Amino acid sequence: MQSPKFQFLKSDIQDVFDVKLLREEWKKRTKPQIRKQLVFDAIEYRDIDQDLTRLLHRFRREVSEGNYVVRMPKRYLTEKSRGLCRQMTLIHPRDLLVLERLSRSVYFELRRKAPSKSAFFEPDDGKFAKGFKQSDFEYGSFASWKKFQKSIFGFAKENDFIVITDVANFYDFINFQHLRNIVSSLAEIRESTLDLLIHVLNRLTWTPDFMPLTQVGMPQIETSATRVLANAMLYEVDKLCEHSAVSNYARFMDDMDVGVESIQKAKAIVRDMDLTLQSRQLRLNSSKTQILSQKDAFKHFCISENLSLNRIETFVEKGRFLKFASRILTAKYEAWLDRSVAGGPGENSLFIKGNG
Repeated sequence: MQSPKFQFLKSDIQDVFDVKLLREEWKKRTKPQIRKQLVFDAIEYRDIDQDLTRLLHRFRREVSEGNYVVRMPKRYLTEKSRGLCRQMTLIHPRDLLVLERLSRSVYFELRRKAPSKSAFFEPDDGKFAKGFKQSDFEYGSFASWKKFQKSIFGFAKENDFIVITDVANFYDFINFQHLRNIVSSLAEIRESTLDLLIHVLNRLTWTPDFMPLTQVGMPQIETSATRVLANAMLYEVDKLCEHSAVSNYARFMDDMDVGVESIQKAKAIVRDMDLTLQSRQLRLNSSKTQILSQKDAFKHFCISENLSLNRIETFVEKGRFLKFASRILTAKYEAWLDRSVAGGPGENSLFIKGNG
């Protein structure tokens, strides 16, 4: 049963869940993203496609009348290392569509209010260009990661010291009350829409053994919707670094790199970033926080290897010396792979370092 005031909220919800917007959301973002999930539908949700208009009207009616119920998600574990696992969430396509629509309704305002142009994140819009070459804006988040890599390659050459760090258990410790405050301060969003967004996130979080909701822990889903919201949680760190005495700064989601001129400045910015995160119940990952000299940064970011790949890519793009480029690439690949006896990457392989 809804409260008497729900009748005044109905029009706001209907505006967000307009059928035309839902159709665009399904075709451009939701359907391409559910195809990336580990468990997928053998008929690729053609049953939804064939009856899409009726189903979208039903979804809209359920939400706007207050009858929408989030379905119980499925969960699976993916190992990170040494038995430690990341819990992934599989949700029903209808719930993913609702989450995507809610997230998209605030995304453009969040992007416009971003305090730094050095935070490289763009959600995947479901666009894909055939062939080897992917343009920077045609492949969503991957394109953003490429720009992030290009940025840190640049300032690894310009600064005497580079701070590399990330947020410890970022998604697991996102507090929905803090998320609500940040989103509402940045975007012109109706309270009813924000209530629904937090309601959906709460119902998708893991609450085993009849335990109460904690309003903590962003569900890890193969979708850009949760990444858009998580990205906004770090705007305060972006603002801090933009207004601090740092030479260069770049961030992709919770991976952050800062260029400074001395050890003292490096320690100061690490301290300030950590305190800023603590105000939102987050912390820097102490085991992954490093202060690198320029020489170590060149090795860490594989600058020489990436320059070699850039030269080979130039040959491929121009269609020149293709056989020669192929031989060089094969030789480089084998050298960097450093094959073990079993045939996989060896202990010194660059492919298992994960540093770009």
